[in-house]
Amino acid sequence: MEKRSSGRIEDCIPVEYRVISEAEYGALESQYRLIPTQERGASPAMAAGDGPADERVVGLLRELNGKMDRILKLLDRETPQGSLPVQPVRAEQATCADISGSGLRMVGRRFSVGELLDMLIPLPGFAPCGVGLLAKVVRDSSPAGPHYDTAVTFAAINEEDREQLITYVFQRQRQILASRRGLE
Repeated sequence: MEKRSSGRIEDCIPVEYRVISEAEYGALESQYRLIPTQERGASPAMAAGDGPADERVVGLLRELNGKMDRILKLLDRETPQGSLPVQPVRAEQATCADISGSGLRMVGRRFSVGELLDMLIPLPGFAPCGVGLLAKVVRDSSPAGPHYDTAVTFAAINEEDREQLITYVFQRQRQILASRRGLE
């Protein structure tokens, strides 16, 4: 039996991700652990979303983009030339099937166990830019139809972001219980 470190709920949330190298993981890890997503901003590949946006959200995203530019300039000064090629990579999407404060299960394309992901998880009713984190694929099962079932553990996440995830999980558990009671 698998031991869980936090509560888990089934939920259907679209998540964005991009596969990253070990070198990129090493360069991003401390940022993701030390700076909450709201201060750090989403990964540039994931910040380019489509669809309508509230003006307040657009203002926050512009502010976050400016902060990211400053961080990237600082990192560029500290990183030896040629060590980390910067390539604009558009985020891919998957559907989160269940989530906890320590990991999630998603449905989408096939992954290899051990692959590293830069992820953005939008939490309805929480931070406008969602929760950004680095994850590691721990299980990838055979397809249920055309999609694969993949489990990831959160390898680098800020503790404030983790608390938001846990709060979201407990809030959704209460909503699910309340709706079940209403059906009885």
